[in-house]
Amino acid sequence: MKFYIEHIQLFAELAAPLIDLLRKNSEFILDSKEIKAWTLLKAQTLKTSELIFFDSIVKTEFILIQVILALEKYTLKLMNKEKKDLLNFLVKR
Repeated sequence: MKFYIEHIQLFAELAAPLIDLLRKNSEFILDSKEIKAWTLLKAQTLKTSELIFFDSIVKTEFILIQVILALEKYTLKLMNKEKKDLLNFLVKR
């Protein structure tokens, strides 16, 4: 919940009508302002959740790219070493 409070702009203002519904000794009546608040808050929550998912995908892709680059670099080193070893072998013969 804390994440949504921090990342949804105007969370307190959006949630206020819904919080008022839950106050002690208050009548629970869903009026147009509560329904509007629920709709807006739900939409903002879904947007924020999509951003979390998108961010984790981007981070994963970045890590995979780094791993691929490191493997390519290592492969090139091995290929150069094998070429040198082959040249040394041929020169010695």
